[in-house]
Parts: sequence; structure tokens; C-alpha cells
Amino acid sequence: MSPQKLNVYLVIDHASGEHRFVDRTGKPTHTVDSLMSQVFAPGIPPRSPAYKAGAKSQFDRHLNKAPIICIAPAGSAEFDAFWAGADMAKTFMRLHDVKGSV
Repeated sequence: MSPQKLNVYLVIDHASGEHRFVDRTGKPTHTVDSLMSQVFAPGIPPRSPAYKAGAKSQFDRHLNKAPIICIAPAGSAEFDAFWAGADMAKTFMRLHDVKGSV
């Protein structure tokens, strides 16, 4: 399978400071990295690596249909943090109307 060429443009609203990615028609488009930088932007309280991994896994699942794999043992703090991050990502995508690309 050959790599897919994406026509994605960064739009910066200088008045509000908002950055967003759009396709050539102006519709918003997202990547896992762009969503991660939005939810863990400077000024956001720090989160554990497990929480961030859960959020990243959920974004990847939504955008790319990737499986969610949590390697932390059930009942551990890391397990709970992973799934809390995944839940936060689901809520973020619902509130911001993030559409999957697949």
C-alpha cells in the first residue's frame, strides 16, 4: 500500500490565537498529534504518561480505526489512568465534533 498524500493546511486566527487544521475545502481535519497538542497544551495541568497514552490510543482509534491496547494490569493506577485518558479523549471529540477519517 502506498502512502496517502494529505492536503492539510494550518489556519491561524491571529485575533484569537486559535490554530486549526483544514482540508482544501476549508473543512476541519485532525491528526492524532494535533489533538494531543490541543488537549495537553501549555497551561493544562500535567498528566501521567499512562493518562496521555490512553488519550492518544483513543484519538488513534477514532481517526485511524487502530485497536486500543492497554498494557497496564487491571486494578493498577496505570490501568485506571489509561482508561481515564481514553474517556477524556472521547468526551473531547464529542464536544468538539471531531469526525473520524476512516
